[in-house]
Formats: sequence, C-alpha cells, structure tokens
Amino acid sequence: MKKLLLVLLTAMVIGGCSGKNSGSVTDSAQQSNQSTQQDNNLQTDQTSNTEAANHTDPREENKQTSSAYISKDTSETPTVISLDESSGKIRLASSSKEQRKTSQARKAPAAQFLDTSKLPDTYSFADKTGKYLILYSNTTDTKMDRAIGDGGKVLTIKYVRKQDSNSKNDGREWAKNFDNMAGVIYQVVGGKAVPNDTYYLVNSKKVNVKAVLPVTNEIKAKVEPSVKMKLEKLKSLKLKNIWEIAHFGKGNKVYVAEFKKKGNKVTASIILKTASKLVTKDYVADYDPITTWRVDDGGEIVPESFSLLFSAVTKQGYLIGVKWAGAEGETTDLLNQTSTELKEIEQQTNGRYMVP
Repeated sequence: MKKLLLVLLTAMVIGGCSGKNSGSVTDSAQQSNQSTQQDNNLQTDQTSNTEAANHTDPREENKQTSSAYISKDTSETPTVISLDESSGKIRLASSSKEQRKTSQARKAPAAQFLDTSKLPDTYSFADKTGKYLILYSNTTDTKMDRAIGDGGKVLTIKYVRKQDSNSKNDGREWAKNFDNMAGVIYQVVGGKAVPNDTYYLVNSKKVNVKAVLPVTNEIKAKVEPSVKMKLEKLKSLKLKNIWEIAHFGKGNKVYVAEFKKKGNKVTASIILKTASKLVTKDYVADYDPITTWRVDDGGEIVPESFSLLFSAVTKQGYLIGVKWAGAEGETTDLLNQTSTELKEIEQQTNGRYMVP
C-alpha cells in the first residue's frame, strides 16, 4: 500500500505543479480498490516511472530513500519528490543553484601538474618553412610528440627520421644550417612553427602538457614600487634597472632586474612574482665594460633580450622557461619555483650558437 500511496500522492503533486486538477486522494483510493488488475497496472507504471526518472536530490543522497520522481513542470528549477521509507514522509525539494553547483563540482577536472623530474634534455629549432623541427641537444630520442614554443604554444609533432652531419655543416644551430647538422627531424602536424625559433620537445605520455600555461611576452618599464622595495630589502642591493618582461595566469609576473655594483660584483636577476611570493634567480658576475654576463653585452642588461618560452604548474608552484639572447646566440634556462628561490633544473640549460 505504501507504493500505491506514493504513486497517488506523486500524481497529485505533479498535477498541482502543472496547474491541472488531479482529483482527490480518497476518490483515487476508492477507484483502485475496485479492481486488483488496476492495482497491478499502477504498480507496473510506478516501476516504469522510477526507471525513467531516476534522479536523486544531492542534499538527500546520504539518507535512506526510495524511488525519486521529477515533476514535468517546465520552470527553470524542477521539483524533486522522494519518499523516506523510514518515516513514510514525502519530501519536496528544488534542483536549485546548490544542486547545480554540486553537479559542476563533481565534473571538475583534477588539478594538472608538471613533474619536473621527468623533463628531458630535448631542445630543437624550426627550419625556414616552419614545417619541420630538428632536435639537436639529444640526437637519439624519437618518441617526442609535442613541441612547446614561445608563449607556451603547444604543437603536435611526429618523428620523421634521423639526420647525420655533412661537410656543409657550419657549426651554427640556426635555420640556415638545418639540413647540414646532426639531429632528429620531426614534422609539425596540423600547424606551423615560427621559423628558426626554439622549441622544447616532450612526450605527452610522460610529461603533462595540460599543465603548460600560455604566456604573454610584453616589456613594461613601469614596475610597482612595492616590488622594488621588496627586492632591495631581499638582496641588500640598490636597483639600477628593472622591467616586467612577461605575465601569465592570474596576476603572475616575471621581471628582469639589474642591481648597482657592489665592489666589482654585479648582479642580474630573473624575478617571479605570484600572489603570495617573490622569488629570484640571480646571476652574479665580475663587471666588465665589454663582456659581463654575455659576450659583448657591454656590462648592461637589455630587456628585449629576454622572453618566456613557457610556464607550467608544478606541485611546488611554477616552472618558467626563460630565453636570454646575446651577441653569439641564445640560452634557455628552466627555472623551478621553490619556497625560497627560482632554481635551475640540472642539465636543462641549453645554448644555441648563432654567430652570423
């Protein structure tokens, strides 16, 4: 009889929600008692309706409930009807914003992290057409399937062949020498690389490319006074120059700074500022008016020489790939955020020799 009563009360509530007259509970009960066959039919209909409308209120999912029904009301928040068999009471609830939020939370993807211990030494650059890349830092790996370029752009690639060096090889790692140097050739699939640009190659089955974040490389001379004050206090040095060179994610910024000399020592720093931290990678050198950090740099830091290859989320914070160009070529450092600094990943500093 509980099942019969549930069907009858459900029909009454559904009829009320849709504005139609469902009749009295007493009349319906009298009609059902007139025929055992009608009772069986109603039980069959009840089972069918349960299967067709198998929805539960998330707020009631930890309680013992029987079948649930959803009214055919066409309003934005349908009514959920359920019977608590322990109390015999019918409950009405709306699939409101709370329900929708619960559903969205269940569907939210797991956080994506990049495991820095799995990063390979696999640097490449593009040919003149942008259709092919040559892996030159590691001439044996043929399992790469993604190429990460300037600004964190990820391209799909496929292995083509290995290439040996020939007599025309001039020792330069640039597009003009692409066909003459030793390396592993990859083809760009469904896109195009920037000719002569550096690309970092990975195997997406080992390195989580979903953790890679897009980067905007943009030089800004105006830097917040609070950042300058924190840096000078942190380094116990006075700033000479500082520029913002890139930003990514929600308010994360990357700066390059040059500090005033202390004795004959001079410091340049790559700085990462997040919502909660400010960490740096310092390059300390003996000052030379011709060559200090890079050949023929004139002892000066030039912001246009820097850009971010990519950024990525790690369990410690962020990883950034910083390119630093000079008169003779370009270096790329992978810097991993720790609690106190930006730390170079061992054996992941790459240089391209490109003297004209």
